[in-house]
Amino acid sequence: MKKTLIIAAIAAASLASYYLFIKPGKNVQVEYMAKISGTWKLDSITPAPGSDSLAILPIADSNFANYRYQFLDSATVYRMLIDRVKDTLSYQYLKNNFTWIENGDSTFCTVLVHDSSRFVLQTGDSAKLVFRKLAD
Repeated sequence: MKKTLIIAAIAAASLASYYLFIKPGKNVQVEYMAKISGTWKLDSITPAPGSDSLAILPIADSNFANYRYQFLDSATVYRMLIDRVKDTLSYQYLKNNFTWIENGDSTFCTVLVHDSSRFVLQTGDSAKLVFRKLAD
């Protein structure tokens, strides 16, 4: 009888802890994706130290300064050139981790800054991409 009560008390404490600390039903991935949704412009790309290459990401090419990036809550990014969709990319954003996905290839980045007007990513080789929020 004592064992049953002890097991029931442990189960109740575990269940209470789960609901107090984990708070089920809250999707953190969606929260971060909602923060980035909107139209952004890639202001600058700083190559990795000791590298001359701008072939950092699938988004970096000679027109990078002219592109607009429309981030959707559905983890889709439309790369647009003069209001025409040029490419469709996917992304994942959770806490300080950001991943670009194009044609099955992934590029992992760390989020250095994310506020209402700027979004700065750093790739694994220390290249930096600075995005600026545009008015929707």
